[in-house]
Amino acid sequence: MKRRIEYKKAILGLFLITIGMSLFSQGKEEIYDYSRSNSYIVGDVTVSGIRFLDMNAIIGLSGLKTGQEVYIPGEEIKNAAQKLWQQGLFSDVRISI
Repeated sequence: MKRRIEYKKAILGLFLITIGMSLFSQGKEEIYDYSRSNSYIVGDVTVSGIRFLDMNAIIGLSGLKTGQEVYIPGEEIKNAAQKLWQQGLFSDVRISI
């Protein structure tokens, strides 16, 4: 009987550890060091949350292109956000990497 309780506790402990590890692994984000500029290649440019505007026109306004080399921090990303914000068409402008 005592051995059975220890066995159940061991299984419960392993289960909780497994669940805990999977929760922490889901939320990891890459940490960026903004004191140094790093080079990245733009893989894709997408727009979300618009209904009545042409996505390609908005992407063109940003000035970002697939395959373009950008630096973070850098002028390309800052300028793209500013160009979109200055249009006055959006309540929020975000650029994700």
